[in-house]
Amino acid sequence: ALNNPVAARAAGVAMIHQELQQVPHLSVAQNMFLGHPLTRGGMFVARREQERRAAEALAALDPTIDPAGPLGRLEIARALLDRARIVAMDEPTSSLTPSEFERLAEVIAGLARDGVAVVYVSHKLDEVFGICQRATIMRDGVVVGSVDLAQVLEKAVVSMMVGRELAQEQHGSHASSEVRLSVR
Repeated sequence: ALNNPVAARAAGVAMIHQELQQVPHLSVAQNMFLGHPLTRGGMFVARREQERRAAEALAALDPTIDPAGPLGRLEIARALLDRARIVAMDEPTSSLTPSEFERLAEVIAGLARDGVAVVYVSHKLDEVFGICQRATIMRDGVVVGSVDLAQVLEKAVVSMMVGRELAQEQHGSHASSEVRLSVR
């Protein structure tokens, strides 16, 4: 059983929380090692070694992030640093730009190619269908089913999520037939 974060890390499990777990006045490298500092023979490792290891992990995510500089998007890099075999991501795109999301999708694909299991928690179905192979759908905290995303339509997943089939409503136009303004 994994009773605490240290046990989870030792078992190769990493969690990327929706809310960023960062201390603003620390560098990226210092933030990456919070809670599990590098040690050798019981002694803490020098800052340069932390920055070197952080730079290696960050290079896979975004080579432009300076490990000694201000905070960037480092939650995933922290999991890479731990060489996790299972990475759980809780709404990881909530604070990302579209280009950062595209980079995240590439990183997730790379993790999968390397044999890392990724548990991706999201309510954004376009992301789920774009990134994931399988989905487990929950409603009110209860698992209602699992699907192979290549074999199912999005509306079937939505029906599982809400507990019923949603009807497509037709909305007619309320405009009169006379054009009052035209833009060319």
